[in-house]
Amino acid sequence: MARLRALLVFGSRGRHALVFENVVIDYPENVCVGRGVRFERGVTVRVGKEGWVELGDYVRLGEMSHFRCFKGQLSIGAKSTINPHCVLYANGGIAIGNRVLLAPGVKIFAANHQFGDGTIPIKDQGMTAKGVEIHSDVWLAADVKVLDGVVIGSSSVVGAGGVVTKSLPQNSLAAGVPAKIVSLV
Repeated sequence: MARLRALLVFGSRGRHALVFENVVIDYPENVCVGRGVRFERGVTVRVGKEGWVELGDYVRLGEMSHFRCFKGQLSIGAKSTINPHCVLYANGGIAIGNRVLLAPGVKIFAANHQFGDGTIPIKDQGMTAKGVEIHSDVWLAADVKVLDGVVIGSSSVVGAGGVVTKSLPQNSLAAGVPAKIVSLV
């Protein structure tokens, strides 16, 4: 049944993709799916007319994860795993490399509200959207948050609950709020 759903949604694209129950995908024509991609139960992919989502081969999107990309691009490299309850807001663009592990509850925000003028409501002051890059072979542990403008170098790890506000070089082990480099691996 999951393969039949994938065929109905993606047609000939995404060979051997699996789409489980209660998956919502807006504008599936703006979603490029590699071989063997899994959309587990309750995944939501909100793509706007100006957004683009690209999923490499054998990407797994965990249960109840949410992805928003109304503008820009969200790309997730081959063999990456997005575990349950992750949230990725990609309006500034999110690029995730190959074999990246996002533990449950990870949140990535590639946009930010401006708030410098106290005379204008925050929602009317506009947004910035620099984007987020996460290079290959990175592990973000449970409940990590990554904020707009951050680049995380390859083979890095961020400890559970960390809030990444600044870029991390490759082979970093970072933890804390805000996340700081604990050691280089």
